[in-house]
Formats: sequence, structure tokens, C-alpha cells
Amino acid sequence: MGKSSSIAKKNRQRNAGGVMPDPIKIATALIKLFSTLNNRNYKKVNKEKFLVVIIYLWLTQRLTKDKTNDKNAKPADFFIPDCIRVTGSEECQEHAFRTVKDGSHSWAEYAQPYPTKQGEVFLWQPIPKGLNALFRPFISKQRYNTPWLSRSEKNLIIEILTKKWRKSTSVIGFPSARKDKLFNYFTNCILVDNELSSTSKYVLLREHKLHHRNAKAYQSEDSDRIRYRIYQAHERYLEHIFTQVRLFNWEAMLSINSSNKEQKSELYLINKHRGQSLPDELIEEGRIAQLRKIQYQGGTEERADIPIQIGSSRVLQEHEVTHFFASLHDEIIRSKPVGKVELSQHIEYYNLCTYHLALLFVFLTGVRPTHAISIEKERCYRLSTCAVSDKGRLRQIILCDYFSQQLRLYLSLQRSLSTHLSSSFNSPYLWYLCDPSGQACPLTAKKLKLFMHDRLKNKTPYMLRHTFAQCALTSVYPIRLTTSQIDRLMGHSEYGEHFGSDHLFPANLTTIKQHLNSLASRFDIKEVCYV
Repeated sequence: MGKSSSIAKKNRQRNAGGVMPDPIKIATALIKLFSTLNNRNYKKVNKEKFLVVIIYLWLTQRLTKDKTNDKNAKPADFFIPDCIRVTGSEECQEHAFRTVKDGSHSWAEYAQPYPTKQGEVFLWQPIPKGLNALFRPFISKQRYNTPWLSRSEKNLIIEILTKKWRKSTSVIGFPSARKDKLFNYFTNCILVDNELSSTSKYVLLREHKLHHRNAKAYQSEDSDRIRYRIYQAHERYLEHIFTQVRLFNWEAMLSINSSNKEQKSELYLINKHRGQSLPDELIEEGRIAQLRKIQYQGGTEERADIPIQIGSSRVLQEHEVTHFFASLHDEIIRSKPVGKVELSQHIEYYNLCTYHLALLFVFLTGVRPTHAISIEKERCYRLSTCAVSDKGRLRQIILCDYFSQQLRLYLSLQRSLSTHLSSSFNSPYLWYLCDPSGQACPLTAKKLKLFMHDRLKNKTPYMLRHTFAQCALTSVYPIRLTTSQIDRLMGHSEYGEHFGSDHLFPANLTTIKQHLNSLASRFDIKEVCYV
């Protein structure tokens, strides 16, 4: 395999819609970890505490050493954090846990960092229901604001994680993942997850681990919706492993012998009595509110915090876009020449229609207005697809039926105007402006920006691209789009990801076309007969 082919393959493996890690290999590696925990060398340690901390670090992708600038820092100082329990009324903080009770439901939550423009903010994230039976009882027994681990216990955990794990005799013959693959399991799942939004991936992954780093800059979601997406995603990744464990009856091998002065018991990673940890009303409409316990003289009550917004701040509101195109429609109708008028009026009207078509093109295709304000005639195919130059390469653009019809009407106007001019237009582009002398001149990003600013103050055509991305994210009719389909629409791809997918999977193209066809009706954009 050549170098370019290897790079392309690696990009595809990290792309949304890629292959999930092998669950049998991950399960076998987990069994090796549990076998090490059950080793008699760790007979006197608090295994329940060790297991909870290790699973927490695994879940939050902290089982790999990050580089530190402090040369004097010891491994136990930065690798194993000080985990604490706080009350339900306290502010969320790094590596904090709490328990929440709502009627007959009770669950545990941990601190999830959210990157914002003002800095890192910590919000509560519910433990996935597959792990709630392990975390909630342990956390409820801990003292408030007291670190769980001593220095020696941290070093013991590091020893367990770094020493060689031996395969249990019960799984000999089954393949096992390397430690680094196990430690990065959730990271790899997040990268290939086709249901997890780019903003959620931005929250879960560090900046240097994101595959399409620019994708998160075009979408916006509030923390309540992201919290729900993360909760569901974690459950999917755990079930990916647990399903195989149950198939082979390996549940007993994913348990530890927990002993203390009062009693001896076995703690199972996969709890036999699985249930919904969160009440149904808390996760309705695809959102999970962050609850805060408010204390007052008469007692306490739970209140939902106001969610914070993550992602793009340049998205235009739907009513703004609807009103903008409606006002453009009315302006075109009012400016349409009637009877015998001067040539300058025909040119002015034609230019107005050109701006209208260009803005429709940006909004209904999501192209970057700094790269493609028009379509080259040689790269437009049957007025249904086209290719535009995008960051050094050609990118296929799908035109919705509404825009294709508007383009036909515009070309009719173009032919009509040419009859009023002594010379015919000569331009490689489908649409362009006309100067007072009747010569074709290219439409530029600056001219389009000034045109839009005159009619919608402090708004730019690039914001229409942000709105296009947000529409793709929130689309539920006629179908919900996957993360890879949104990336495809936005032109986010690395080398080797954009080759032949539509030809190999035409159903993917059909789904995208259905979404694009729904935009005009969603924003009530009416057809404009230019001629």
C-alpha cells in the first residue's frame, strides 16, 4: 500500500460512519483487567474504589498520559485525579461526582468539561445506565468534599494499569485488544459515531483529536441537548461490548471480589437488573436538564439550570432568513420592468436577480461564498449537480429542485436581456453582473456581502452557510441526517474520504436530495419568475 493510500485509509477509519472497534477484542481486554484486579497481590485494597476510578477514567478518555510542561510532576499528580463527592446544591467542578434522586429514580453524575469562548466550564453529566448500578451505590457512601484516593492508592492504580495483564484461561483462543486500544475505546467510538453531532464530539474530544475540526464551528446546540446525546452515545458504546459479553456468558469474569469488615460481595460491571436510571420525563424531546437542589426555609426543591450554548454564534434565526428572502421577492416584483423602459433599468433589474440567485445558491447548497459565488458553465450538469472549486479541489454540489427551476428562469432572463444589448455576454459563469455598458463582470464576494448588508444589517452571506449547517443538524423531515451526510453537505472531508461514496451508495444521495428539497418549503421561499 502506498503512502497516499495509507493516509486515505486512516482518514476513512476515523471518519463518522466508520467501523466500530471489535467488541470481542475489547471485552477480552477488559476481562484481563478484571483478572489483574482480582489478583491476590491486591487482596487488601478497596477494589470497589479502584474499579470505579478506573472505569471513570476509561469513560472520560483519561487512561492515556497527556504531556505536561512540569518536569518535576510525578505520575500520580497528573495521571490519577482527586475524585470527590459534592452535594446537589454545590457548583460543578473538575472530577466531582454527585447523586440525584427524583421519586423512585436515583442516579450518579460526574463533571463533564465544556469548552466555551470564556474558558472551560464544568456541567453535570449522568452516568450511563449501564454503569449506574456500579457508581451510584459507591458514590452515596463517600464523604462530601473528601478525596477518594491517597497517594499510595494512586500509585497502585498506575501499577495495575501499566503492568502486564495476563489472559484468563476462560478466554484463551479469543483475540484481545492492546492496552492502548482499550484505553482509547471511547475516543475511537466517538470518532466513527454517525449519530453523534459534531458539537457533542467537540465537547467530548480534545481539539487535536477531532477529525473534522471545522465542523463544530458551523453548528450550535445547547448543553441540555448535548448532555442527552452524550448519555445515549455512552450507552451505545457500552452495549456494543456488553452484548458480546452476554452472548458468551462472560458476565462473571467482569466482576471483582469486594470485601470489607462488614461483608463480602461480588461487584459486577454488567448488572443483571438493568433499568432506566433517569426518569422518562427528564429525557423527553431529546434533552436532559441539569438539576440543581435549591434550599430555602421551608425545605428543598429541584430546579433546572439554564443551558449554555455551544458552537457557532453566526447562525441566522429561521424567521430572519424567511423574512429576508420574502423581502427580496417583493423587491424583485416591484423592480420588474414594465412596458418601454430604459436599458439601465433592465440592467439594474437583471443585477438584482443575479444577487438573489447567488444568495439562494449559498443558502440552498451551503457553499463557501468566498470560494464559489457562481457555477462555471462547463461544470454544471443538467442543472441538477455541479462542481465548484473548494480549498484546492473540486467538490460536487447537489442542487435542489427549487434552485434548478430558479436557475432556468434566470437563464431565460439572461437571454431576454441579451436581446436589448448590441453585444452578447461572454462569461465562463452561469450567472454574473452586467455593467452600465452592457459588459459581463464577475460577481465577487465583496459585492454580494455589501448587497446583503444593505438589506440585512450586520449580516453576511457566510452566515447563510452557518444556517444551512444548522438546518442539516436539526432536520427531522423528511429524514434525520447522519453526521457523515452533514459533513458531506458542508464539504468537510480529509484526503480519501470523498471518493465514490455517492456512486457506491446511491441511497445516500437520495436522502441528501430529499433534505435539500425540503429547505425551500421550510423557509417559505417562493418561486420568482424573473422574466
